[in-house]
Amino acid sequence: MLLEHTYIKSIPEDSKALILGTIYPSKEKVTFLCDYFYGNDYTIWNILKTTFPDLDIYTLDEVKDGSLYTESAKKIKAMLQEHKVAISDTILETVHIGSNSVDNFDKDKTIYNIDLIEQIKNSTIETIYFTSNMARTKFTNNIYSVYMHELRNRKEGPKYTIDIPLKGKKLSKLLTGDIFTIGSSSYFERDIAGVILPSPSTNSVRGNSTAYQADKKSNPNSSYKEWRKKFYKEVFRKYLS
Repeated sequence: MLLEHTYIKSIPEDSKALILGTIYPSKEKVTFLCDYFYGNDYTIWNILKTTFPDLDIYTLDEVKDGSLYTESAKKIKAMLQEHKVAISDTILETVHIGSNSVDNFDKDKTIYNIDLIEQIKNSTIETIYFTSNMARTKFTNNIYSVYMHELRNRKEGPKYTIDIPLKGKKLSKLLTGDIFTIGSSSYFERDIAGVILPSPSTNSVRGNSTAYQADKKSNPNSSYKEWRKKFYKEVFRKYLS
């Protein structure tokens, strides 16, 4: 089933942060509660609203019946604009194979959001929040590295490495809950913080991350969802408080 993204817009140049995912599930198989990113289950917006109650957006309970399908999207867009937080996805178009999961798609028929590179470069973005380690992988491997190859082929970017440069971290070792820095030797020519969020998905009930395991040791009775909410509060505080 062909899935074409309908929500991606250019990143505003004055953005300070970027929330970056993969792509949403097909609307032909899933009922959306909100006409926007993560509208299928509204989870990330519910996490942010319950973590930062002063945000002028709805809770999951308020949108459950679908009556706020359009109004909820307007509120989210206004909130993001107010706090200078952009949102986008790494995939523009793909073909689902089998299930409706974004994990199951035809890699040969997937078109990536390559324009992200120039948009980030020309913005004032300081932090990128990846909504899963898969989103981070799509960005670093399927977008950044591919774009650097294109620059090399056009002989426009020989000074930039193909792999995105990180400070003190290895791409292959990054896990959910990791916070890292994209170095100024990248094509962006400035340091940008990277945060791999615990997935907001309702199916995200366990964490393969050193951050979660470390928290579990000091808080053995805390659940994964409780840790996730605490993590979101810590990393989003700078922009949403």
